[in-house]
Amino acid sequence: MQMNLALYLHLLGDYLNALLVFLPLGVIGRAVGWDANAVFALNSLALFPLPGLLSFTRERPYNKGLLDMISVNLIPLIIGIMSITRGEIRIAQSFVIGSILLNTLLGLGGSFFLGGLRCHEQLFNSTIIGMMAFLSAVTASLFVIFGVLSDSLLPPSDDHPQEILMLSHVTAYILLLFYFLWLMFRFKTHSDLAAEVREEDDERDRAFPGTSRSVILLSARYLMASVDGVVQSGHINRSFIGHFLLPISTYTFNHIQALTNSYKTKIDKAIKLTLGASVDVTFVTLPVLILIGRAIHQPMSMQFQLLETTLLGVSVFLTVWMVSDGRSNYLKGLVLLGTYVIVILTYAVYPDITQGP
Repeated sequence: MQMNLALYLHLLGDYLNALLVFLPLGVIGRAVGWDANAVFALNSLALFPLPGLLSFTRERPYNKGLLDMISVNLIPLIIGIMSITRGEIRIAQSFVIGSILLNTLLGLGGSFFLGGLRCHEQLFNSTIIGMMAFLSAVTASLFVIFGVLSDSLLPPSDDHPQEILMLSHVTAYILLLFYFLWLMFRFKTHSDLAAEVREEDDERDRAFPGTSRSVILLSARYLMASVDGVVQSGHINRSFIGHFLLPISTYTFNHIQALTNSYKTKIDKAIKLTLGASVDVTFVTLPVLILIGRAIHQPMSMQFQLLETTLLGVSVFLTVWMVSDGRSNYLKGLVLLGTYVIVILTYAVYPDITQGP
């Protein structure tokens, strides 16, 4: 029974490729003027398997430098850039928050829970995983600082004062520097502590990397172009799209890989796929989006809403506590999963975010 479940999880990752059929349907639907809800749904489904088509896998070490870093974060970056260029600053910001919450609560929680069904406890590398949690805590602290500063500086009619934007730009450069130092620590100066498992490259991850990037760009473009129509239809609001639907479309493939690894008692890999993705979002996706916003004169900043800052702080606190002892079990997983359910219910009663800055 246990082996069958592991096999089903592995096959599910492959079966996601069947969702690629929705890509041409999404393109056709947009071209011929189908309902915005249908176009959004088709392109969302098409995004699910696309990470598996990239030339660099999430489990591969970052020893290929900048190109590898961009490949790992390609889909979140494209989604965020598409949002900013369309003036959907709040969707871009909510996508960042939603991605962090999804990875730290749902992804990590699911991995702990499923691994706990297979083993009484699993041990993991508390040094490297603890550093990931520490980096997440640093980012949460920055969000709190910006929240307090915003309340101190903001006049009622100004959502993005110049002081906040300027500080956000400086902070973006610092976050990118932190990420570079993290890569140096993990794969250069302290690679002995990281104890990375080098596995042979999977050939299917090498298939048509250039084509994969073009496909992702096309799918993301039509996905974001249909947001206005979806919201105007009254079925889904921008808050739900940014915090839940876009992150789910982006990280489903990663989470299936994480669940598979956790059930195979490879909890270290599962955590790196989930918590590592959260670190990537905060130290790569967010600062890059802020700097791109600066270049195209869009006020993308680190000024987030109070609820978002609070939820981020709660998720980071739970994550740090859960990984502090280097052990995972099903109860820890259930706590994280239950917290994510509470987050969903919180946004169900929270007022919708507005379009634009």
